[in-house]
Amino acid sequence: MKLFFKKILYPFYFFLLRYSRNFDLLPKPQIKICISSTRNYAAKTLPLLIKSLTESGISGNDIYVFEGGHPSKEYVFESFHHYLVAHNSIDFTALIEVAHIEFETCYWFFLHDTCIVGKDFKRLIENIPHFMPDTLPIKDYPSMNIGAYKHTYLKEKEELLQRYINKSANQASLLEFKEKGVQDEDILFRQSKNPFVYNGWKLLKDNSYKRDDVAIPDIYTNRVCEYFPQVALYKFKANYHLELTNVLEL
Repeated sequence: MKLFFKKILYPFYFFLLRYSRNFDLLPKPQIKICISSTRNYAAKTLPLLIKSLTESGISGNDIYVFEGGHPSKEYVFESFHHYLVAHNSIDFTALIEVAHIEFETCYWFFLHDTCIVGKDFKRLIENIPHFMPDTLPIKDYPSMNIGAYKHTYLKEKEELLQRYINKSANQASLLEFKEKGVQDEDILFRQSKNPFVYNGWKLLKDNSYKRDDVAIPDIYTNRVCEYFPQVALYKFKANYHLELTNVLEL
Protein backbone atom coordinates (compact mmCIF):
# COMPACT_ATOMS: atom_id res chain seq x y z
CA MET A 1 0.00 0.00 0.00
CA LYS A 2 2.84 2.37 0.89
CA LEU A 3 4.53 1.65 -2.45
CA PHE A 4 1.27 2.34 -4.33
CA PHE A 5 0.89 5.62 -2.45
CA LYS A 6 4.43 6.78 -3.26
CA LYS A 7 4.76 5.49 -6.83
CA ILE A 8 1.28 6.28 -8.16
CA LEU A 9 -0.70 8.69 -5.95
CA TYR A 10 2.21 11.06 -5.25
CA PRO A 11 3.16 11.54 -8.93
CA PHE A 12 -0.49 11.93 -9.94
CA TYR A 13 -1.05 14.55 -7.23
CA PHE A 14 2.02 16.54 -8.31
CA PHE A 15 0.95 16.31 -11.95
CA LEU A 16 -2.44 17.85 -11.09
CA LEU A 17 -0.76 20.44 -8.89
CA ARG A 18 1.65 21.50 -11.65
CA TYR A 19 -1.22 21.64 -14.18
CA SER A 20 -3.25 23.86 -11.82
CA ARG A 21 -0.35 26.25 -11.24
CA ASN A 22 0.62 26.41 -14.91
CA PHE A 23 -2.90 27.66 -15.68
CA ASP A 24 -3.02 29.94 -12.62
CA LEU A 25 -5.73 27.86 -10.96
CA LEU A 26 -3.61 27.85 -7.78
CA PRO A 27 -1.30 30.69 -6.66
CA LYS A 28 2.46 30.08 -6.82
CA PRO A 29 4.19 30.26 -3.41
CA GLN A 30 6.88 32.88 -2.91
CA ILE A 31 10.28 31.14 -2.97
CA LYS A 32 13.75 32.58 -2.53
CA ILE A 33 17.02 30.70 -3.07
CA CYS A 34 19.61 30.36 -0.31
CA ILE A 35 23.05 28.96 -1.08
CA SER A 36 25.84 27.74 1.22
CA SER A 37 29.35 28.46 -0.01
CA THR A 38 32.86 28.93 1.38
CA ARG A 39 35.67 31.35 0.59
CA ASN A 40 37.69 28.45 -0.88
CA TYR A 41 34.99 27.52 -3.41
CA ALA A 42 33.04 30.67 -4.17
CA ALA A 43 35.13 32.21 -6.97
CA LYS A 44 34.86 29.03 -9.04
CA THR A 45 31.44 27.65 -8.14
CA LEU A 46 29.18 30.67 -7.76
CA PRO A 47 29.45 32.10 -11.31
CA LEU A 48 28.29 28.76 -12.73
CA LEU A 49 25.39 28.33 -10.31
CA ILE A 50 24.19 31.95 -10.42
CA LYS A 51 24.24 31.96 -14.21
CA SER A 52 22.16 28.78 -14.37
CA LEU A 53 19.67 30.13 -11.80
CA THR A 54 19.09 33.38 -13.68
CA GLU A 55 18.77 31.50 -16.97
CA SER A 56 16.00 29.40 -15.38
CA GLY A 57 14.09 32.60 -14.58
CA ILE A 58 15.15 33.25 -10.97
CA SER A 59 15.58 36.96 -10.26
CA GLY A 60 18.91 38.03 -8.77
CA ASN A 61 16.90 39.76 -6.04
CA ASP A 62 15.64 36.31 -4.95
CA ILE A 63 19.13 34.74 -4.71
CA TYR A 64 20.99 34.85 -1.38
CA VAL A 65 24.52 33.47 -1.04
CA PHE A 66 26.11 32.92 2.37
CA GLU A 67 29.85 32.45 1.99
CA GLY A 68 31.53 31.03 5.09
CA GLY A 69 35.08 31.25 6.41
CA HIS A 70 35.53 35.03 6.68
CA PRO A 71 36.81 37.02 9.70
CA SER A 72 33.67 39.18 9.92
CA LYS A 73 30.24 39.55 8.37
CA GLU A 74 29.87 41.70 5.27
CA TYR A 75 27.15 42.22 2.68
CA VAL A 76 27.24 43.30 -0.95
CA PHE A 77 24.68 43.20 -3.75
CA GLU A 78 26.37 42.11 -6.98
CA SER A 79 23.41 41.08 -9.14
CA PHE A 80 22.44 38.84 -6.19
CA HIS A 81 22.58 39.13 -2.39
CA HIS A 82 26.05 38.08 -1.23
CA TYR A 83 26.81 37.71 2.47
CA LEU A 84 30.31 36.94 3.78
CA VAL A 85 29.88 35.31 7.21
CA ALA A 86 32.22 34.61 10.14
CA HIS A 87 31.62 30.87 10.34
CA ASN A 88 32.02 27.91 7.99
CA SER A 89 29.18 25.57 8.85
CA ILE A 90 29.28 23.63 5.56
CA ASP A 91 25.70 22.68 4.50
CA PHE A 92 24.17 24.58 7.41
CA THR A 93 25.77 27.99 6.72
CA ALA A 94 22.86 29.41 4.70
CA LEU A 95 20.14 27.78 6.81
CA ILE A 96 21.66 29.19 10.03
CA GLU A 97 21.75 32.68 8.55
CA VAL A 98 18.25 32.83 7.07
CA ALA A 99 16.76 31.41 10.28
CA HIS A 100 17.68 34.46 12.35
CA ILE A 101 17.25 37.20 9.74
CA GLU A 102 13.79 38.58 9.06
CA PHE A 103 13.03 37.98 5.38
CA GLU A 104 9.73 38.43 3.62
CA THR A 105 9.28 35.11 1.89
CA CYS A 106 7.18 32.00 2.31
CA TYR A 107 9.80 29.39 1.32
CA TRP A 108 13.55 29.05 0.93
CA PHE A 109 14.97 26.56 -1.53
CA PHE A 110 18.36 25.53 -0.18
CA LEU A 111 21.27 24.71 -2.51
CA HIS A 112 24.94 23.80 -2.20
CA ASP A 113 27.24 25.98 -4.32
CA THR A 114 28.43 22.82 -6.11
CA CYS A 115 25.18 22.64 -8.09
CA ILE A 116 23.87 23.96 -11.36
CA VAL A 117 20.25 23.97 -12.49
CA GLY A 118 18.40 23.44 -15.76
CA LYS A 119 16.00 25.77 -17.55
CA ASP A 120 12.91 24.25 -15.86
CA PHE A 121 14.22 24.65 -12.30
CA LYS A 122 12.11 27.69 -11.35
CA ARG A 123 8.89 26.18 -12.66
CA LEU A 124 9.52 22.85 -10.94
CA ILE A 125 10.44 24.17 -7.48
CA GLU A 126 7.21 26.19 -7.40
CA ASN A 127 5.34 22.88 -7.34
CA ILE A 128 4.65 23.05 -3.60
CA PRO A 129 1.67 21.04 -2.29
CA HIS A 130 -1.43 23.15 -1.74
CA PHE A 131 -1.41 22.52 2.03
CA MET A 132 2.01 24.25 2.27
CA PRO A 133 4.14 21.73 4.23
CA ASP A 134 7.01 22.91 6.44
CA THR A 135 9.56 21.22 4.15
CA LEU A 136 9.81 19.53 0.77
CA PRO A 137 13.06 17.59 0.12
CA ILE A 138 14.14 16.76 -3.41
CA LYS A 139 13.89 13.05 -2.60
CA ASP A 140 13.66 10.56 0.23
CA TYR A 141 16.50 10.46 2.76
CA PRO A 142 19.31 11.20 2.15
CA SER A 143 18.79 14.36 0.13
CA MET A 144 21.86 16.42 1.23
CA ASN A 145 19.47 18.87 2.97
CA ILE A 146 18.50 20.16 -0.49
CA GLY A 147 14.91 21.25 -0.93
CA ALA A 148 12.28 23.76 0.15
CA TYR A 149 11.87 25.02 3.73
CA LYS A 150 9.06 27.24 4.97
CA HIS A 151 10.59 30.37 6.52
CA THR A 152 8.44 30.10 9.64
CA TYR A 153 9.69 26.52 10.13
CA LEU A 154 13.32 27.63 9.98
CA LYS A 155 12.55 30.32 12.57
CA GLU A 156 11.12 27.60 14.83
CA LYS A 157 14.34 25.57 14.39
CA GLU A 158 16.75 28.46 14.97
CA GLU A 159 17.95 27.10 18.33
CA LEU A 160 18.62 23.68 16.79
CA LEU A 161 20.54 25.24 13.89
CA GLN A 162 22.76 27.19 16.29
CA ARG A 163 24.27 23.85 17.37
CA TYR A 164 25.76 23.46 13.90
CA ILE A 165 27.78 26.68 13.84
CA ASN A 166 31.44 25.98 13.15
CA LYS A 167 33.98 28.79 13.54
CA SER A 168 37.14 26.68 13.27
CA ALA A 169 39.27 26.92 10.12
CA ASN A 170 41.43 23.96 11.10
CA GLN A 171 41.35 21.21 8.45
CA ALA A 172 40.95 18.40 10.98
CA SER A 173 38.10 20.27 12.71
CA LEU A 174 36.38 20.91 9.40
CA LEU A 175 36.57 17.22 8.47
CA GLU A 176 35.16 16.28 11.88
CA PHE A 177 32.38 18.84 11.46
CA LYS A 178 31.61 17.52 7.97
CA GLU A 179 31.32 14.00 9.33
CA LYS A 180 28.86 15.23 11.96
CA GLY A 181 26.90 16.88 9.14
CA VAL A 182 26.74 13.55 7.29
CA GLN A 183 25.40 11.86 10.42
CA ASP A 184 22.77 14.57 10.86
CA GLU A 185 21.92 14.92 7.17
CA ASP A 186 18.32 15.99 6.54
CA ILE A 187 17.78 16.67 10.25
CA LEU A 188 15.26 19.44 9.48
CA PHE A 189 13.42 17.33 6.92
CA ARG A 190 13.22 14.40 9.32
CA GLN A 191 11.87 16.55 12.14
CA SER A 192 9.16 18.10 9.98
CA LYS A 193 7.55 14.68 9.39
CA ASN A 194 6.21 15.70 5.98
CA PRO A 195 5.55 12.61 3.78
CA PHE A 196 5.89 14.47 0.47
CA VAL A 197 9.06 14.82 -1.64
CA TYR A 198 9.86 16.14 -5.10
CA ASN A 199 9.53 12.71 -6.75
CA GLY A 200 12.13 10.68 -8.66
CA TRP A 201 15.89 10.78 -9.07
CA LYS A 202 18.71 9.04 -10.91
CA LEU A 203 22.51 8.88 -10.93
CA LEU A 204 24.45 10.05 -13.96
CA LYS A 205 27.36 7.62 -14.29
CA ASP A 206 29.03 9.62 -17.08
CA ASN A 207 30.10 13.19 -16.29
CA SER A 208 29.84 14.14 -19.98
CA TYR A 209 26.06 13.57 -19.84
CA LYS A 210 24.08 16.56 -21.08
CA ARG A 211 20.47 17.54 -20.45
CA ASP A 212 18.56 20.83 -20.81
CA ASP A 213 21.54 22.06 -22.85
CA VAL A 214 23.70 22.18 -19.70
CA ALA A 215 27.28 20.90 -20.12
CA ILE A 216 29.13 19.41 -17.16
CA PRO A 217 31.69 22.07 -16.09
CA ASP A 218 35.39 21.22 -16.23
CA ILE A 219 35.93 22.04 -12.54
CA TYR A 220 33.71 19.08 -11.62
CA THR A 221 35.34 16.34 -13.71
CA ASN A 222 36.70 14.68 -10.53
CA ARG A 223 33.28 14.55 -8.91
CA VAL A 224 30.28 12.28 -9.26
CA CYS A 225 27.32 14.00 -10.90
CA GLU A 226 23.81 13.31 -9.63
CA TYR A 227 20.85 14.62 -11.61
CA PHE A 228 17.44 15.23 -10.04
CA PRO A 229 14.91 15.61 -12.90
CA GLN A 230 12.06 16.46 -10.54
CA VAL A 231 13.69 19.89 -9.99
CA ALA A 232 16.14 19.97 -12.96
CA LEU A 233 19.12 20.01 -10.59
CA TYR A 234 22.68 18.75 -11.04
CA LYS A 235 24.74 18.12 -7.87
CA PHE A 236 28.48 17.50 -8.18
CA LYS A 237 29.63 15.37 -5.24
CA ALA A 238 33.16 14.80 -3.93
CA ASN A 239 31.86 12.53 -1.19
CA TYR A 240 29.69 9.49 -1.70
CA HIS A 241 29.41 6.16 0.11
CA LEU A 242 30.34 8.22 3.22
CA GLU A 243 33.94 8.67 2.03
CA LEU A 244 35.49 11.90 3.34
CA THR A 245 38.81 11.84 1.46
CA ASN A 246 38.38 15.00 -0.63
CA VAL A 247 35.61 16.69 1.28
CA LEU A 248 37.32 20.10 1.37
CA GLU A 249 38.64 20.10 -2.20
CA LEU A 250 37.00 20.94 -5.51
